[in-house]
Amino acid sequence: MKAHRILLVVLCLALVFAALGVQAQDDNMNPATFGLAEGKPYDGITLKFLICCNTAQQFALLDKMTAEEFTPMTGITVEWGDVPFGTYQETLYLEASNPNTEYDIAAWVDAWGTNIKDFLYPLNDFVAQYDIDMSDYSPAYVGASTMGTVGTDNEIIYGLPFRGHPQILYYRSDVLAELGVEPPKTWQDVNTIGAMMQEAGMDIKPISMYYGLNVDQNLFNWYSHLWGAGTDIFDENWEPIFNNEAGLAATIQYLSYLRDGYTDEQSVTLNEGDAWQEVLDGRAAMYVGWWWRYS
Repeated sequence: MKAHRILLVVLCLALVFAALGVQAQDDNMNPATFGLAEGKPYDGITLKFLICCNTAQQFALLDKMTAEEFTPMTGITVEWGDVPFGTYQETLYLEASNPNTEYDIAAWVDAWGTNIKDFLYPLNDFVAQYDIDMSDYSPAYVGASTMGTVGTDNEIIYGLPFRGHPQILYYRSDVLAELGVEPPKTWQDVNTIGAMMQEAGMDIKPISMYYGLNVDQNLFNWYSHLWGAGTDIFDENWEPIFNNEAGLAATIQYLSYLRDGYTDEQSVTLNEGDAWQEVLDGRAAMYVGWWWRYS
């Protein structure tokens, strides 16, 4: 059943992709660098990879490297999917529960929960066979890739992290230089700079927000406000605390940019890509988003 093979291949690709970024170019084409068998024993195999939007910045380079380095080294051709992110989760669950799926491998977002793991093949034997040290990964990522108690006999490994992202505040250095201020260190600093920009009569919005309900992209920004305020969604007993005093203050702060006119009114419908475009087109001075925007 193809669904049972999904995470095994994602495991292999993740190891190759991770290594490609740090090894010398000459080593990139040496199978031994990655612990792979020589002689291309899987030459001619084609794998179909279920993943979102392969032309997006964060995936396009991996797709290119697959064709230029992974395929010549292994003989394996990988066909990257191009499913819109808005329908990707639905497509993933349909494929996972379908014994006649057309895909061989897949990637999923850990925030979508654990239901997908019921359809996947445990990787414990493969991790042991290839002496993979799970402690190389952040505990949060290991927890998302496993079921049971990490580091015990009842731990079941279903995959390894494919990638992870920090969020970054991007800013127009020329705008801040004109104001004579340093980059903001807190969310409150963003408001202060916004007020200064308004007082200076600058014809540009201080920050480009994305409040639109677009596959929950807006939640990641809200999470950053919660954590910045010193609170979280749940406590150690999994009781909700996002509605405590600090959480309320963080949510008010999150919405303040719209209330105070520091972001455009259309931000209530924007997704993260739309909001980034506002910065690229010169209509906003700041933006919070994923690190890969920098590439």
